[in-house]
Amino acid sequence: RYHPSLRQSARVLAFGEIKGFPFKIISYGSHPCAYVGCPKDHPAAVSDDFDVACHGGLTFSQPGDGILFDEELYWIGWDYAHWGDYYFFPYSTPADALPGRPWTVFEILDEVNHVIDALLNAYLRFKRGLTHSEKESRRDQHTSGCY
Repeated sequence: RYHPSLRQSARVLAFGEIKGFPFKIISYGSHPCAYVGCPKDHPAAVSDDFDVACHGGLTFSQPGDGILFDEELYWIGWDYAHWGDYYFFPYSTPADALPGRPWTVFEILDEVNHVIDALLNAYLRFKRGLTHSEKESRRDQHTSGCY
């Protein structure tokens, strides 16, 4: 969990809901992070190896804390504080900032959309009881013996 001082400096840059998934884009003063909430029975919440393509990979995955995140949901997130990203060290001068790409809210929101699409597809497969490997297996069974 984030240190309480980070929660105090958190500034919500954008929030809303896309295709039934709530999201938040938050700045902690040094860099932005994006978060998406999903049902507690979503594969992201129940699987230890769930992954989704996003900037730098998932760096946050836990139930809501009731402060920044709705505790009725499970939240995943990623940050924009990687090599090549603009990063400002709190309690320092602007000259101490790492040069790099500053991400706009619109660029982050575009990635949020892609992550939500992946979450929705994973959830629909999960609800139908089909994992990716099961789908491949069924497809192979239907095509075996065909020339």
